[in-house]
Amino acid sequence: MKPIKIKAFSLLEVLVALTISTILFGLVGSAYFIILENYHKYKFTQEVSYDTYTLHRLLFMDMDKSNYVNAMGQGHLMYINFKDTVSYEFQDELVIRKAQMEDTFFVKLDEVNFSYKNTNVSLGVVDQLSFSCANAGKSNFYFYKNYGADVLINYHEY
Repeated sequence: MKPIKIKAFSLLEVLVALTISTILFGLVGSAYFIILENYHKYKFTQEVSYDTYTLHRLLFMDMDKSNYVNAMGQGHLMYINFKDTVSYEFQDELVIRKAQMEDTFFVKLDEVNFSYKNTNVSLGVVDQLSFSCANAGKSNFYFYKNYGADVLINYHEY
């Protein structure tokens, strides 16, 4: 009887193929995790930038639309106009805006200053708001409310 010859790979060929595939899987896996890590960093940076931009836009809009801006104590600011009232609470790691809805902005604040005619105030009318935001590349924000004489004459504490 004649021996049957089966076509197959030798042990050496299988080991070479396994070694090459292991190296390729390692490279692909490493590349995937590097890309995933960079994506998460990018996503976090974009979220922080969006929160900072939205906070800046809302503070500017509220400052512009309000009749009066009052400091209500340590870290509290209230924008008052004839239709509604918007309040802000400035904390170390976040800013809470209360209007019809409550918004929370996760931004790291370094210095928050309320002032009237270049004098820091903690209670009463405010015409300047400034703060430093640590997670936006140490950006400084400055908002100014220009009051008319009629507004200041008719001003009373709320």
